[in-house]
Amino acid sequence: MDETYDMQRTVRDRRYRYVRNYLPHLVYGQHVVYGWRQAGYRDWQDLYVGGELDETQSRFWRQKPAEELYDLAQDPDEVRNLIDDPALRAVRARLRRALDAHLLETHDNGFIPEGSPLEGYDASRAPGAYPLPEVLAVAGTAIRRAPENLPRLVTAMRHGNEVVRYWGALGAVMLDAGAEPAADTLGHLLAHDPSVHVRIVAAEALARAGRTEHSVPWLADTLAHHGHHRVRLQAVGALRNIGGGARPVLPRIEQAAVQDTDGQVRTKAAHTAAVLRGEQPDIR
Repeated sequence: MDETYDMQRTVRDRRYRYVRNYLPHLVYGQHVVYGWRQAGYRDWQDLYVGGELDETQSRFWRQKPAEELYDLAQDPDEVRNLIDDPALRAVRARLRRALDAHLLETHDNGFIPEGSPLEGYDASRAPGAYPLPEVLAVAGTAIRRAPENLPRLVTAMRHGNEVVRYWGALGAVMLDAGAEPAADTLGHLLAHDPSVHVRIVAAEALARAGRTEHSVPWLADTLAHHGHHRVRLQAVGALRNIGGGARPVLPRIEQAAVQDTDGQVRTKAAHTAAVLRGEQPDIR
């Protein structure tokens, strides 16, 4: 939405709703300047930071599970996540299959990063350009955020298709410090991958694993110089998600907040700079 990225897919029948969160490492309540103009959002955030909310009220400010399942007959406000309820195993499996079938039937190209030349309707349907079944398999592994799946993600990072590599590297982002054993592979992607989108997520994964020396300056360079505004937006988004590790490039982020030619990039850079200066809470 506007300057902030998320990705969810959902399916429901008359009684149950199933949700799959493809960026579970990001909180539900990511900052979007349009929303934060409302006092309600600001007050809600302040109450959370002050520890004044209960568990249900706090959930908006926390990271997501990979999957959610709600009984709409008993819980129309979708408060109680039943994804692990053994009594609903058959329901869960049925709705998972229905969602997968729909993603494939519609050739959902939302897994392609914005600004990629593969993103368009025709481009994403060119033979071999976008192997969606393989992408779904890697993305489904990534969202589990399980360190034991890192070898599978590393294999994906070496795939010939850039969208598969992108989701392999994004899976490393989701593991935070747990991706450190893949640092060599991620470093190779950062240095050599032909896709700037793959390089951005590789840089973020390295920074989250504590390898900031090259990754954070590279993201700052991309923010300053790349010609595509969506790529610059993804670079500053990665710097925002890295948090304190991005402080060495704060002056460059502040510069982008004033000088970038794209309004959404300026907005994201301004908020990122405010968080790094300690003027806004670092909720991520």
